[in-house]
Amino acid sequence: MRRPMVPRVPTWPSCDAPPALAANEIHVWRADVRQCEPYLPRLRMLLDTAEKARAARFVAEPPRQQFTVARAMLRHLLGQYLTRPPGNFRFAFGPSGKPCLCEPATTVKFNVSHSGNEVLLAFARNREVGVDVEHLHQLQARDAVAERFYTLPEAARIQALPLADGERAFFHHWVRKEAFVKAVGKGIASGLSAEVEVLDRADEPPPAPRLVREPHEGKDWKLFSFELAPEYLGALSAAEEDWTPLFLAWEPGSAL
Repeated sequence: MRRPMVPRVPTWPSCDAPPALAANEIHVWRADVRQCEPYLPRLRMLLDTAEKARAARFVAEPPRQQFTVARAMLRHLLGQYLTRPPGNFRFAFGPSGKPCLCEPATTVKFNVSHSGNEVLLAFARNREVGVDVEHLHQLQARDAVAERFYTLPEAARIQALPLADGERAFFHHWVRKEAFVKAVGKGIASGLSAEVEVLDRADEPPPAPRLVREPHEGKDWKLFSFELAPEYLGALSAAEEDWTPLFLAWEPGSAL
């Protein structure tokens, strides 16, 4: 059976409330931090005491805003999916820092990523999920990082490309590896990323999803790549292959 295609640059229709989360769907929500700025004072009110304290510890304003938007967005959307007030959630963190709900008990799984002005959240039912977004930028030690975290063939292909093409290829690999290891519940430094090939080519993601096998447990994980904008790349990974993504744009005003 042919696997469904995902647009290289998906559309993100605005949505005030999430649709029902089907077992064979993963909802990917996007927010632009700049568009959320007018709502920040009220979005902060959705955070709990520990989250407000953590936000206050950021020295620079951009990461403080990133964190505030991501946590407010997470609490608001979880409240919508689970029909509970946004403040009635308690989170726990796995060994590699992956967040999960410890109260209430639920079949909804989620993951969070932010970079630059972009925030991404992914929600799934009864399956682990990982999402990543990266802002393209120049890397001083690109080849050294690739040698540490990529397979030998991946690193060799990136190093063989011209500088500009190599940087884009590096980040195509990076977002896919991040999404995969986050779905599995490990960090990028766990060593797993250097064991698993995530692209068939170094210069661009495949137009169809790729199925990746976790080498230690033998479980299959599906990977999608997409572009949010010319300077932002994203990826999504989740267990098994019987699911499709639904892309949605979060309206911060709907949380107030």
